[in-house]
Amino acid sequence: MFVYSKSHSTIATSFTFLSSTLPGLLLAPVAGTLVERWNKRSTMIIVDLGRGLLVCLLLVPAWQHPTAVYVVAGGVGCLSQFFSPARGA
Repeated sequence: MFVYSKSHSTIATSFTFLSSTLPGLLLAPVAGTLVERWNKRSTMIIVDLGRGLLVCLLLVPAWQHPTAVYVVAGGVGCLSQFFSPARGA
């Protein structure tokens, strides 16, 4: 919704969806394997802090551009691939 309100483009909005979904397809097998070897609690804390910092970037006026939202959505998507297996284990 944020990207659409800034750009008025459905293509830009679909790129936001793609940048948040694509990491799940690419990183899920690798992330699950790595998380099995790491401390689950520490992994979840570090990943949550990273996701929080990425989302806080959107509060900075310079980062309120649709392209920056793609980067943040992709970063949150990547980090989430490490959080989900740690929570499930």
